[in-house]
Amino acid sequence: MIEADSTERSELFRPEVLIYRREKTISSAVISQSSAVKTMVWCSIGLMCLALLVLCLIRYKETESARGMLEHKSPSQQIKSPNSAVVALVTVTEGELVDKGQTLMTLSTVILNGSGESQQSSTIRRLRLKEESLETQLVMDERLYKAESERHSLSIAALALTISGFELEADLLAKQEMLSRNNIQALEQLLNSSNISRSQFDRELLKHLGIERERNSVEGKAHAAKSKLEDGTLQQELLVLDYEDKQLKVSNEVQQLANEIVDLYQQTSISIQALESGVVASLAVETGASVSAGQMLLTILPNQQSLQATIFVPSRLIGKIHTEQELLLEFDAFPISKFGYTSASVIMISTGSLDPRETLLPVPGLNEPVFKVIAELEKHYVEGPETFPLVSGIQFSADFVMEDLSLLEFIFKPVLKLKGKIL
Repeated sequence: MIEADSTERSELFRPEVLIYRREKTISSAVISQSSAVKTMVWCSIGLMCLALLVLCLIRYKETESARGMLEHKSPSQQIKSPNSAVVALVTVTEGELVDKGQTLMTLSTVILNGSGESQQSSTIRRLRLKEESLETQLVMDERLYKAESERHSLSIAALALTISGFELEADLLAKQEMLSRNNIQALEQLLNSSNISRSQFDRELLKHLGIERERNSVEGKAHAAKSKLEDGTLQQELLVLDYEDKQLKVSNEVQQLANEIVDLYQQTSISIQALESGVVASLAVETGASVSAGQMLLTILPNQQSLQATIFVPSRLIGKIHTEQELLLEFDAFPISKFGYTSASVIMISTGSLDPRETLLPVPGLNEPVFKVIAELEKHYVEGPETFPLVSGIQFSADFVMEDLSLLEFIFKPVLKLKGKIL
């Protein structure tokens, strides 16, 4: 009975069922495939990180366009005649580069009288003759001064030599007088002792007095010669001062005449010069042509290096523009597919708006109020298959960079705007 029960119990669990249930477990499958799953998971994470990195690195620039045109920084020079005159000489040609201050042409304002001579020419000739006469007078005065100065110098030298002789003679007479005085004193003692007679003593005394008188005369002559020497020196100094005074007066007259001649030449000849460097665009007159006051003579355009970009920005965008802001220019004459963009930066923003319905603007197609914005070009040429210089008058479209976002920020920009509206 017991054996029958055990057999029945054992038959309750069939081996097939157990084997089938063992094959349905997942753990063994997971254990056997764990390395492949890990590899797939890490690859997925790496790809996601790489995608995020790419989205963060790639930049998206949101731009707004405005129309504009290249213009010169300084206006063209419209040179006109200051007076009625005749074109005497033209020194430039059309298309020629000129520098600041360079003479472009010369105008003559000479008016001829009945004899075919101008009044200015006769006046200049008269002043020239007077100038030559004064210059001749300067030469003659110099010669006279040198001769007179030499004469005074010789006279002074002779007086100095005479004074030297007088002084030497006076010294000798003074020594002779001293000896004579000693002799008189000795004779006087002899006279008192009655060793000589009075007549002998008187003769020696007369000799002594003669020597003294001669010494006084020589000293007087020396003093007179010294006075003449001082007077001669003074006369020479006065001669120098008088000569210098005459030279100064005549030189001033010559300079005044020269200034008058220059003024007359300036009145008869007008030099037309360039106010700024540039290129001669057009010549309105030729040599020999008569011009009236205010008549156009020629036009000078600034150099191409002085170009600037003038942009007419709609009022709806002006609040987002600031100085030093970068922008990209697409010239109508140079497609971007071949020449690309040209960079520029904002240097000035006007404070007043312009209405194209009231103001004539150089750029067509504007139908709303605009502000004038000036930008400085990074370069004055475009590069592509060939290199071309930029010239005034070329129109373009300017792209202002309003926002610089990463690609990720750009993708989520609608969400961020929605968040701002919800808040």
